[in-house]
Amino acid sequence: MFYTPRGAHRFTATAILAFPSGEFGGQELATDKEIAEFAESKDFPKPPRGFLFTKGKVNGDDARSAWKFMKEQTGAADPGWNFKGKFLVAPDGTVSDAANEGDSLATAIDELM
Repeated sequence: MFYTPRGAHRFTATAILAFPSGEFGGQELATDKEIAEFAESKDFPKPPRGFLFTKGKVNGDDARSAWKFMKEQTGAADPGWNFKGKFLVAPDGTVSDAANEGDSLATAIDELM
């Protein structure tokens, strides 16, 4: 399941941006169509709550420009595994590295709101 705003924040404009990548053991599905179908089957939210990008890179010099920007803003390293690449962007545009938030990710999101 994907993050759902709770309590007082349940009506705020929270969005998920997903950057599929085949850089982690080749476990990502082969095509953008397959990725989109899988995301839909798991209730990935539709715009404006969720934006699923096409498959691309998140590591190194060839990483997507948005991903590179978030890494530069936080000083984050390239993720070593797909579930370790997470950023939070506050309503004021401040970017924070959320790779180590784990189970407290929902709490970190609520704190930004």
